Amino acid sequence: MRLRYELDPSLPALGYLGTRVGRDVVVCHGTRLETTPTFFADGVWAGPYAAGPHPDAFISGTAGVLDDETLRLQTPLSTADRIFVGRRTPDGRLLFSNSLPVILSALDDHLDPGHRWYRSTLLCADLGVRIAPRRIPTARGNALRVVMAETVRISSDRVSFRPREPEADFTDYAHYREHLTATVQAMITNAGDPGREHRFAPLTTISSGYDSSAVAVLASEAGVRRAVTLLH
Repeated sequence: MRLRYELDPSLPALGYLGTRVGRDVVVCHGTRLETTPTFFADGVWAGPYAAGPHPDAFISGTAGVLDDETLRLQTPLSTADRIFVGRRTPDGRLLFSNSLPVILSALDDHLDPGHRWYRSTLLCADLGVRIAPRRIPTARGNALRVVMAETVRISSDRVSFRPREPEADFTDYAHYREHLTATVQAMITNAGDPGREHRFAPLTTISSGYDSSAVAVLASEAGVRRAVTLLH
């Protein structure tokens, strides 16, 4: 299996649309997707850039990695980043994308105006990825598979989905704090890796919640000096 890339400036900068063509996986992509012979990614992960994200890597964004004759599509443990998988009629070709509008366009399909539950279907993920609905109906009767906190493996004859396992148990607060510190530092290092075609310096966020303040402390310790916030 090989990865073959086709630049399409009309796509979102980090967007991609992929399909299998023989032994190749053809990925049409926007101008800022990271592309290598063995993986592609729209985000960062806690680990070396050159090796690509390993199956259990902490990742922000999504990625596709070649494992011998299998393509592994990877989403984070959070529900912020998703991959959509569907089959085109009438030929049954498998398509995948990190953008719902992009895959709907490729399928020559659209959301069903008569379906009343799209919002609740997507917001259900806030109650837990284990119970969130995984299929989105469309106007032409397709059922898009929503990939959240899962790994997808695509081979020549099958597609399989596996839930991602949560982080390992922590022995105490110090262990947890050490893990957070190392993860944030590794992700910032990944974002600025010289091997990247598009390096960047991450920002942190500041809001009225405890989580953003905690993350801002971790980011500051790792060298981040810029933050973004919303003023009402």
